[in-house]
Amino acid sequence: MTRSELHTGDQLKINESLVSPDGRTTLTLQPDGHLVVQVDGKFIWGSWTKGRGGTVLSLQPDGNLVLYTVAGVAVWASNTNHHDGATMRPAVQNDNNVVIYMNNYYV
Repeated sequence: MTRSELHTGDQLKINESLVSPDGRTTLTLQPDGHLVVQVDGKFIWGSWTKGRGGTVLSLQPDGNLVLYTVAGVAVWASNTNHHDGATMRPAVQNDNNVVIYMNNYYV
């Protein structure tokens, strides 16, 4: 099943991707721990976490999107925390952007 967004508590694991509805833009957690955005297979953004052990991208209840190692150490974060109780969801869009929505508005 292809998905374009995560919801609170959802995770993206190694070799998994979020894909825009039109299929052109992807957010992928690569085997080397690098979180990347690609458009039509071409790199446009990266978390620069290659080799730092990132194995799972998780949307926390406070709205922060965090890449963790198997030991639970954060190696990258979106810094969108402090939104307890809000409905947060990162989404890959057809306009080639990856955004985090809070209560249907992007932050």
